Amino acid sequence: MATHAAWLLVVGILISSVVLWRQVQALDTLTLVWNFPALLSLLLFAGLAYGLSVLIWRRLVQSTCGQAPYWKDGLRGLGWLLVGKYLPGKVVGLVGRGAILPESVTTSARIWLVLVEQALGVWGLVSAMVIFASFSSINIPVEVLGLATALCLAVPWIGVRVFAAVATLPRFAGAGLVRLPSSVITWMASLLLGLVVLSPAMLVDEFVGLDLHRLDKLGLAAAYGASVVAGMVVFVLPAGIGVREAVFVAASSSIVAPHEALVVALVLRLWSVTFDLTGGAMAALLSMNRNSSSG
Repeated sequence: MATHAAWLLVVGILISSVVLWRQVQALDTLTLVWNFPALLSLLLFAGLAYGLSVLIWRRLVQSTCGQAPYWKDGLRGLGWLLVGKYLPGKVVGLVGRGAILPESVTTSARIWLVLVEQALGVWGLVSAMVIFASFSSINIPVEVLGLATALCLAVPWIGVRVFAAVATLPRFAGAGLVRLPSSVITWMASLLLGLVVLSPAMLVDEFVGLDLHRLDKLGLAAAYGASVVAGMVVFVLPAGIGVREAVFVAASSSIVAPHEALVVALVLRLWSVTFDLTGGAMAALLSMNRNSSSG
């Protein structure tokens, strides 16, 4: 039943991506072109994003129950998370993510694992956005960048200690709370994942015929980071649809014209849909193989 639901979601996302592609082609503002080197770079970014996501999840699970899940199970859980966010509230994706865990993990630990992973993801995206914005052509006051950088550096140190103190309180002791990871590898992997997720924005001009300077490309990556974070905050909308595009157009207004920013936002949406579709397909295929082997 779960496999059939996953395939239905994959088909739905595929149909929406085709419709979105036709809408982008119908716009007369820019001409879409195929750039195979840029396409190969996108595929590389996708593979890195999948691998880093599973690596972070395995380290979180291992820190909780002492046993890291198999890579296949990690990919299955990632696929559920990617496809489930197209349903309002992301409930299906989050539940599916937590369900693919060893039976020894308590319900409260499953919930906290998912929340901690989401917190790490937001921190990685915000930190990557600050890095891109610092070197881009976007005119941001030095004080603002300095404060944002300081906050990003302070979050791991403060978060680990505050969460550890909360987990030891009598009310929460023994409830299966997952502490924020203190390992530098996990935090660096989260930062690298944020950089990889936002990097495709620097390649969009290769597909829409824009000739942008390197600093402007970094600015588009920073604007894309702001839009992705906004889409995660407004979780009631499927995959932050509409919110991400509006935030991206507003954040990139100093780099490209509004009509060009809209086309770039639509192409980025098409890329994210394709990325999520591939993850959902992997989850469905791995679920089928698991069901057939167990039967």
